[in-house]
Amino acid sequence: MTAIFMVWNTTGFALAADESVSITEPDNQGINQTLWTDTAEKIIEIPGHKIAVATAGLATINLIPINAILNKWGKTLGEPFPRMGDYALNFLEFYKNAGLPNLETFEDTLPTRIRPILMNFKDELERNSENISLYIIEMINLWRGLEPINVYGNELPQYVKHALLSDETEDSEPLRKLKFLEEWAQSRSEIENPVEMVAIYGNHVRTSFEDVFNFEFDENIDWHALIMELLVPYLFNHPDAEKLARLLFVGYGEDEWIPSAIKIELRPHAANSPRATLAKVTTPEFVWYEDLAQNEQVEMFLRGIDGAYKDELLQNISDKKRAEFGEKLFEIEKNRIAKMREKVGQLSISKLEFVARSFVEMESLGSFLVEYLPSVGGNIKIVSMTR
Repeated sequence: MTAIFMVWNTTGFALAADESVSITEPDNQGINQTLWTDTAEKIIEIPGHKIAVATAGLATINLIPINAILNKWGKTLGEPFPRMGDYALNFLEFYKNAGLPNLETFEDTLPTRIRPILMNFKDELERNSENISLYIIEMINLWRGLEPINVYGNELPQYVKHALLSDETEDSEPLRKLKFLEEWAQSRSEIENPVEMVAIYGNHVRTSFEDVFNFEFDENIDWHALIMELLVPYLFNHPDAEKLARLLFVGYGEDEWIPSAIKIELRPHAANSPRATLAKVTTPEFVWYEDLAQNEQVEMFLRGIDGAYKDELLQNISDKKRAEFGEKLFEIEKNRIAKMREKVGQLSISKLEFVARSFVEMESLGSFLVEYLPSVGGNIKIVSMTR
C-alpha cells in the first residue's frame, strides 16, 4: 500500500507521498498480507511543464515500470500545452502506441473473470430456463452501466454519446469526465477492429462455457449465441476491478490560472491492446483534496468517526430510528468537513504542504501501529506548484 494526498485551492496545490512500497500475497481467506516492503519514487515531475504525476497500485504494467513509462512520455513533450486536459490526452495517445511487451500471463486471468459470470447465468437457467435470454441481456447491460469503460475500446464513442444524452446535470465532475472522454474519442488515432482480442476472448468464453455448463457450446442455440455476442465485447470494453496502476495528473496548462487533476487507471493487457479507464476529472471547485491509495486514517479524522464502526452502530439501531440517526451523523460530518474546506480554500502554498504532509503522516502512523510490516512509511516527498 501507499499514501498519496493532494491538497489544493485556487492558489495552487501540494502533492505528498510516502516512499514505501509493499509486496503482498493473499492468505487462506483471500486477504492480502504484506510479505516485505521496499522504497520507490511515487511522484514524477516533468521538466519545463507545470504538472506532476503521482502513481499508486501496480508498479509495473506488462513488466515495464510505470515511472519508466512516464519518464519516456515526458521526454516526448515539447512546448507546454494550453490545458491540463491536453497532457492527459497526449499521454493516452502515447500509451496506446508505446509498444509495451506482451504480457503472456494476461490470458491466464480471463477464466477467473468469465467463470463467475457464466455461473450466474447457469443459476438463472436452472431457476427459469424460459427467461434465460432476457436475463443475459439485462445482466450484461446492468454491468455495462456499473463498470468503467476502456478508453481504448471500440464502444467508447457510442458510450459517451448515450451518456451525454442522459446526463441532465449542470457543470459537475461526472459531466467533466464525460466531456473529457468525448474529446478523447474524437481526437484519438483510429482504433483498429480488435479481431485478435475478440478471438482470444471468444475462445475463453467457449472453453469456460463448456466447463461451467458441462455441455458443448452450440452457436445455433439462441442463448448460447447471445452469450458470445454480448459477453465478448463487454469483456473487451469494460475492464473489471482487477489489479491496476492509478495515475493522478495534476497541474496547470499554459493558459490556465487554476489547477486541475485527472485520474487515469492502467491495467495489464495483451500485446497491442492497451486497457485504461478514466476515474476522475476535477478542480478545486469540486473537492479540496484527493487521495490515490490508503486513506482510512484521514477519512476517520475528517468525518470524526470510523466508517466500519458507524455502519455497525447503525445496524444495531431499530429501523425506526436508523434513518433519523444516520441523517444526523451525515449532517455532523458534512458540517465538520465544510469548516475544513473553507479554511483550506484560504491557505498559502506552504500551509497546503503542511496539510498534505500531515495526511500522509496520519496514514503512516496508522500503518505502523496496526500492521506487523507497515505498508506506509519512510520519507515523504512533497511537490507543490502555483501559477
